Amino acid sequence: PADSLLGSVWLVLSPTNTSGCDFISDSLLLTIQPVPLANGGGDQIVCENTEVVQLNGSVSNANSGTWSTLGSGVFIPNANALNAGYQFSAEDQLAGEVTLILSTTQIGVCASDVDSIYIEMSNPLDAGFNWSGQCVDNAIQFSDQTLVNNGFIEGFEWNFGDGNSSMVQN
Repeated sequence: PADSLLGSVWLVLSPTNTSGCDFISDSLLLTIQPVPLANGGGDQIVCENTEVVQLNGSVSNANSGTWSTLGSGVFIPNANALNAGYQFSAEDQLAGEVTLILSTTQIGVCASDVDSIYIEMSNPLDAGFNWSGQCVDNAIQFSDQTLVNNGFIEGFEWNFGDGNSSMVQN
């Protein structure tokens, strides 16, 4: 580990023999190259109607990185921009998910690296409610039944269709 932090190490081979003859040593400087690393960022959940998702990839110990997709969308401005946007295709939208892959360039003898991110397109909230007391002269009670797929509910806005509204949950 210490040698890899220094980036190189001298290796010397000095043979010995039992005949008393002089020997010749051999040496070489071994340069240790760092391994390229790709980091595509974390998996993401975006709203169903999202057209472009912002990427934030990074590479280390490599000259560059390139994005590719298992879907059919496009990278804006291009696949070589680590902070590109990914524009979903109609097929990506229909599938509701896509996997993107960030690959580093190979440097020296060290192999390139890849990192994949999974992007899911979903609706974070499915609004729903039920009610009771719908008879004449009875107060009607509305109850929130919103399904939280991801995230959280920040607030409520009821529109009763008669010019009245409410900001309370139930």
